[in-house]
Amino acid sequence: MISAPVLPLLIPFLLILTRLGSTLLLLPSFSLVTGSIRIKLLLAAMGAFLLTPLHIRGDWSTVSSSNLLFMVESELLLGFACGLAGRLIISGLLMAGQLIGQVSGISLSELRVADEEAATVHGRLLVLIGLSSFLILGGHRQVVQALLDSFQTIAPGAILPMDSLVTLLQDVSGLAFHLAVRISAPILVAMLIALLAVGMLNRTLPQLNIMAIGHNLNALLLLVLLMLSVGSIAWVFQDQMTMALDQMQQVLRGAIAT
Repeated sequence: MISAPVLPLLIPFLLILTRLGSTLLLLPSFSLVTGSIRIKLLLAAMGAFLLTPLHIRGDWSTVSSSNLLFMVESELLLGFACGLAGRLIISGLLMAGQLIGQVSGISLSELRVADEEAATVHGRLLVLIGLSSFLILGGHRQVVQALLDSFQTIAPGAILPMDSLVTLLQDVSGLAFHLAVRISAPILVAMLIALLAVGMLNRTLPQLNIMAIGHNLNALLLLVLLMLSVGSIAWVFQDQMTMALDQMQQVLRGAIAT
């Protein structure tokens, strides 16, 4: 039996740990070592330990077991929604890489990372470019600030309407598709023009046997286009991630206002 003086410390710690843990568990780790789940849980516990003193209230000791269960479920749903929103933005990069690989004809190779699903080499390359630029530009501080602001906007234990979470996921899904199109469209157009040019050249001069070296030409052209698009990929990902974080804050504030 837990004594009453401990409840004002234990209950907010449990609620904060639930939100942070569920958020971090759904975020991609992109780690080349195993045990990333344990590392995420450790980070969530450290964050909950730091944030608990800010949310200590005297009325925590009067919370019933049924209300505590509803609070934990609400924190789980909110954390899963935030984590899934971040995962959807990352999936936009993977989707762009998948489209580029299919059009270029180099989508057979896959790269599997520990604790993550298999993805094409182009998708993994785009993810690494986007995340690297995001970290260099201080995006990790924006993510941490957004998580901290979520506790100011929605206090631990607050019941959030399901409509707000569904709206958040819908908006972020649209941003993910937009990200995939903005990144892949220029490369896809250039690849299609190159394929048409190679096809016309093969019809005009069949003795050159262009189709024998067409695969190598596609690979070389794709490499050049990716090198030229590194700057734009970084800028587009930074822009879409910032929009996703702003959208999350707007949805959470709107849910509290209603």
